[in-house]
Amino acid sequence: MDLAIVNGYIVHKAYHKNEQSRPLSHVKYMKKLHLQLCRLQASDMFEANTFGTQQPASLPTCEPVAVGGSQSTSHTARQVDEWRNKGTQAERCQRTCKVCSVLRTEKQRAETTTYFCGECSEKGPVFLCVRARRQVRGVAITCWDLWHTEWMNGKLIPVDQGNTIRMRQKTPYVPASPSTAGAPSTPVSHKRRRTTP
Repeated sequence: MDLAIVNGYIVHKAYHKNEQSRPLSHVKYMKKLHLQLCRLQASDMFEANTFGTQQPASLPTCEPVAVGGSQSTSHTARQVDEWRNKGTQAERCQRTCKVCSVLRTEKQRAETTTYFCGECSEKGPVFLCVRARRQVRGVAITCWDLWHTEWMNGKLIPVDQGNTIRMRQKTPYVPASPSTAGAPSTPVSHKRRRTTP
């Protein structure tokens, strides 16, 4: 439902751009849409609507159980606590998934993620997707599960693709001060600035 509302707003903005008129702000658009939806009555509904009753031809099956190796993992996915400001809205920093970077092709880039496993490497965190993007023997599996079960915590990484991965160095943990606890931090540039003599 949220996706339909966002798409509707995008279409609304594109329509007004072509008409060279001013579109509603997102808040005003949402209020207007809300009021229009509240005014709907039973007679407005289309009775022959069959949306949602038909199943897609093939749904990928997702299983949390290990597909490959019998090794069970006690590792937990953690979300990165680094923030960047994009405009005025803070977002978590994303890193490239290690599994996606090994399995990438020339046409398909590696996906990014905010989740990592800190137990898999002494060098630093291993960033892994938690969405089911891979197929292993006909079963949809997450990059997290693929790394921990099929690749045995990164010990059995396939080398036939020719892609290698680099591990990030661990950054020292600096606790936030009480005045900024929970607030997103702005990254500081470490570039040298020119000074005029």
